[in-house]
Amino acid sequence: MDFLVNRKWLIAVFVLLVFIVFIYLQQPPSPTMQDLLSDSDSSDLMLEENIKVAPEVDGVEEEKFVDVKGYVKNPGVYKVKENMRVKDIIELAGGFDTEAAERAINLAQKVNDGEMIYVPSVEEFMEESVEQEETENKRVSINLGTKDELVKLPTIGPKKAEAIILYREENGHFTTIEEIKNVSGIGEKTFEQLKEFIDL
Repeated sequence: MDFLVNRKWLIAVFVLLVFIVFIYLQQPPSPTMQDLLSDSDSSDLMLEENIKVAPEVDGVEEEKFVDVKGYVKNPGVYKVKENMRVKDIIELAGGFDTEAAERAINLAQKVNDGEMIYVPSVEEFMEESVEQEETENKRVSINLGTKDELVKLPTIGPKKAEAIILYREENGHFTTIEEIKNVSGIGEKTFEQLKEFIDL
């Protein structure tokens, strides 16, 4: 009786072992280290293929423009290159008009981005010259001006006029108009208002 029981247990264990071996054989083989490395290389290649590198862009020169107005044949906005001069821009605009005051323009001057070049007519230039001459004739000499002449200047009253005369009596003639700032009561702000109306 015991023999039969033991035999049944042996058969059961054998069947169980066969079943375990069968299940094990059905499992897919585990990847080797070489397989893992190969898969990694393939992934890297696919990733590299999908990456798009932006093409290198060479430095692009900034565009510059100049506005030409007045008495030229073709007024307008012109694209200019580095180191161009007024002469070049006038040529781009077709040259001077017949009424243009050519002597009023400095053809050798370099142009800058956003600059406006205005070419006046001969009539405009003459009127401006006359106005400038009249302004210069109205200037008062700070070395020779009398008290009555000095008080006609902007911001100069009787006391400041006397101070100017006293300064030149004590220190001699002014050598520059800027020297008037050494006079008591005349600073930078006052000088800015005076400088267009005084000379030596």
